[in-house]
Amino acid sequence: MKVSLSWLKDYVNIDVDVAKLADSLTMAGLEVDDLVDRYAYLDNVVVGRILEVMPHPHSDTLFVCRVELGNEIRS
Repeated sequence: MKVSLSWLKDYVNIDVDVAKLADSLTMAGLEVDDLVDRYAYLDNVVVGRILEVMPHPHSDTLFVCRVELGNEIRS
């Protein structure tokens, strides 16, 4: 069974790190197979805002966008 840390915190006050919690659960007789960070895949995600959409100069089916990425603008 998979249990999220946030769900567990709804029922129990947890003030130790995840590795220590997993060790404590194992010592209590509960098997912990794996610890997974559900948000690790978001480390390289960048959020931008499209400022302008223009037709591509060499294609009728493509577009070029100007995008704001924080303090940087890219095309």
